[in-house]
Amino acid sequence: MAILYGSTISARVYFERHLTIGRELTAATPASGAVKRGTTPQDARSLLTASSAKRRASRRTANTQPENGNVPSSKMAAQDLLTQRVRKLDVNVAMLCEQHRDLDIQPWISDGTKKAAIWACGRLPFQQVPTNPTTWFVKGKVGGVHLYSCYAPPSAPIEEFESFLDSLTEDARRQDLLAIAGDFNAWSIEWGIRVTDRKGEALQEALSSLSLVLINVGAVTTYRKGAASSVIGLTFISSALAKGGYEWRVDEEFMNSDHQDIIWEINSTSRGGWSRNLARSKPVSLVE
Repeated sequence: MAILYGSTISARVYFERHLTIGRELTAATPASGAVKRGTTPQDARSLLTASSAKRRASRRTANTQPENGNVPSSKMAAQDLLTQRVRKLDVNVAMLCEQHRDLDIQPWISDGTKKAAIWACGRLPFQQVPTNPTTWFVKGKVGGVHLYSCYAPPSAPIEEFESFLDSLTEDARRQDLLAIAGDFNAWSIEWGIRVTDRKGEALQEALSSLSLVLINVGAVTTYRKGAASSVIGLTFISSALAKGGYEWRVDEEFMNSDHQDIIWEINSTSRGGWSRNLARSKPVSLVE
């Protein structure tokens, strides 16, 4: 399955949107630089998640003059760029974080703040969607896996952040196969930041109760601007998925963005997923 996390869907500083794209994998040799863990059962369902960070989709598209001489609106420009991107990559799901607005695309779901969203853009439909909007996260079930796209604003006081984590963990605790990705604006040495703040401590405590695995590799940075760098995009998966094997890497390709794409694969033995052998699969290269 696939997810795009970051932004075509945009850059952040203070980032408008984040996008995550994934797609069904094709048989090939694992990509150079990929980090592989766990085993790969022959009957595993393979999911790819690509996390991409901030970028100004509307600005790039608006600079291109269409044949009829009319410059498209920023809304249509962003929608067209996103549509072209997922079509090119043949992705199944796009997860967005810190988006600017919902796009007029279906099936599309978002949280109560409209900052986190999930788009089932491929051949696999939503198997389950929320009936009531939540704050700072949205959940959709695709391919037998519950996907959570999250965005917690940096200005949020610790009390609101902890309330968000309580709601997230209460919902996620009922699921066996899940993946949580997003920008929590929380610092911790556990994901490569030099210091741990109160939000980082709260996030670690909350997600540890779910037996989740952080699949970010070491201190590989996902945000880079000049001499500054940090780990912004976080990806957690359930231990049940981690046992099936996974890969995670930061795409070093230049994306004209402060945020690097993150490409990862997980295997699920759940019904309704994809049937691909991870050992013979190659993550797609995301080219914007």
